[in-house]
Amino acid sequence: SFFWVSPHMPRVSVVIPTFNCERFIGRTIDSALRQTYRDFEIIVVDDGSTDGTQAVLAQYDNALCSVYQANQGASAARNAALSRANGEFVAYLDADDLWGPTKLARQVEYLDANPACGFVHTEIAVIDESDTVLHARFNLETGRPIPQGKCLRDILQRSHIQTLTVLERRQAFDAAGNFDVRLPVAQDYLHWIQVVLEGYEVGYLAEPLGQYRWRAGSLMSSHRRLLEDFAKIYEILLKN
Repeated sequence: SFFWVSPHMPRVSVVIPTFNCERFIGRTIDSALRQTYRDFEIIVVDDGSTDGTQAVLAQYDNALCSVYQANQGASAARNAALSRANGEFVAYLDADDLWGPTKLARQVEYLDANPACGFVHTEIAVIDESDTVLHARFNLETGRPIPQGKCLRDILQRSHIQTLTVLERRQAFDAAGNFDVRLPVAQDYLHWIQVVLEGYEVGYLAEPLGQYRWRAGSLMSSHRRLLEDFAKIYEILLKN
């Protein structure tokens, strides 16, 4: 592992967990580095990759902080990144997804203007493994209500927040707590619910500021595993 220490405390910490994603991780990091908003750090946690991921990360030298750990899943990888993060805000980016260049700029501006919001998410495009656009505006095209404002009932009824679109206040993250390592797929959904339970509002920008990559065989494409996680989420919420 190599570590990069920012000369000052950045406002945004970009958190990228990755596992065996050498084919896409370089472009993902590039999309973060190309942001028009510049006050950020990037923390990549390689969750036990066995492919060429480490060689790709080594090319970025001082542009990011890279951490390698034994494979423990996305929750543990995000938590490891957050334990090293210095930012006032946290931006989530998965290793095969992409950001548009103005994403952070638009979202920092939004959270600065809306202090009651714990996080802000956005409209999204969906692409496949060869960059073909499957949805230009996924939220609009699927027609489901989008959690925003004071939205506890909405957020309990549907998970319609894509992680790569979220910019979260570190204060809201700390109040809600770490990502739950018992959930292999839907740990982000439980976390958003916990933020809302802490009394925070949810912000939304109706612009597609990122691209989610749909891949056959990915964890998110397994309907059964997703439903198993949803059942676990409600058990956790009822216990707490």
